[in-house]
Amino acid sequence: MNITILPGVSPAVLEVDPICEGQSTMLFATGSENAFWLADPTLDNPNSFSPIVSPEVPTSYFFVDEHDCETETIEVFVDFIVPQFSISPPQSICLGESIALEVGPGSDFEWSPADFIDNPSSSNIIATPTESSTFSVGFTSVEGCALEAQVEVEVIDDFPGGNVYDPVNLCIGGNVQISAVDGFSWEWSPAESLSNPNIQNPIASPSESTTYFVLVSNLCGTGTDQLTVNVIEPSAAAGDDGVVCFGEGWPVWASGGEFYSWSPAVFVDDPNSPNPSLFPVDDQLFTVTVSDENGCTAQAEVFVEVLPLPDVEAGPNIAANWLDEVSLSGSASGEYWWTPAELLSCSDCLTPQSTLDNEQWFVLHQLDENGCVGVDSVFVDLYFPIYLPNSFTPNNDGLNDAFYVHLSG
Repeated sequence: MNITILPGVSPAVLEVDPICEGQSTMLFATGSENAFWLADPTLDNPNSFSPIVSPEVPTSYFFVDEHDCETETIEVFVDFIVPQFSISPPQSICLGESIALEVGPGSDFEWSPADFIDNPSSSNIIATPTESSTFSVGFTSVEGCALEAQVEVEVIDDFPGGNVYDPVNLCIGGNVQISAVDGFSWEWSPAESLSNPNIQNPIASPSESTTYFVLVSNLCGTGTDQLTVNVIEPSAAAGDDGVVCFGEGWPVWASGGEFYSWSPAVFVDDPNSPNPSLFPVDDQLFTVTVSDENGCTAQAEVFVEVLPLPDVEAGPNIAANWLDEVSLSGSASGEYWWTPAELLSCSDCLTPQSTLDNEQWFVLHQLDENGCVGVDSVFVDLYFPIYLPNSFTPNNDGLNDAFYVHLSG
């Protein structure tokens, strides 16, 4: 019997220097013909002893060698270089000024846009932009990495002073926030009606129309702007006061705005109209709130006196036989009349008579010295007479063949 002793596997992998972000590197390994790399999406050929890797983050790769007796795995770690550099922070300049920008350490500098730069190949440049710009610089770090960095430069072309801001409308008794242009400091005057005269956006509460002046300081200097707050004091008118009889409407009017609201609305036929009718049940003071196009409001009042209706009595309801004469019994004074007059012996007397063949309502009206009309009604109900025959002839001749009770007439 022959026994073969297989040698063990002895894979080896060389260490790899850190790489710059975005770069590739070659791995170097030795082993048996069975050796291979564990698959990885950033490794180009897992069966090669010297594959190319392009990691996007620091990554470990594993080399495996094996045969029937043994398996061994070796790790190699590909780290990233962290370049050490600095660049100027964001800057602000006034239009026409220049600014010094710096990046580094490193080499092979290339700044853009180059039109506004004195030396685009230097790590220290002087930039003179005419508008707000982002400057980019590509360079090689001291670690040998190709880098790109950016710095923003804000160009301020708003020289303070001489600006007249749009006026602001304010309802009397209210307040409004006013605002100045951007800057470093602000000083508003007159200061008495302002919440804080030394901020950009104070709250103004003037009692009359006021022009405010603000001293603004920014990179470009100091100047005075102005803003006017127009205080609006709306006016409302309404009328006319009136006297109505109970149950009647009183037409009124209001003016001075674009929107109207009457109260108490329950006694108004159209509470949002400038010309509604009022229907109070007692003496009532009505208020109308008038709003203008700026939302400012004012109020006016209308008083309506309600006269009571005269006391009139048409008498109790009556029950009578059909076609019997009925006498009404009303109680009224002054000028009065009954309706419907055509069914009564007289319409201007208190006790008219009527002969009815159907039930009927009668209404008594009374007019007082104020022109108010009071009314009351009485209902006349009728009993129809019953006829009871004393004989019948059931001979099928169609005449009086059945015995039954029926109404007479």
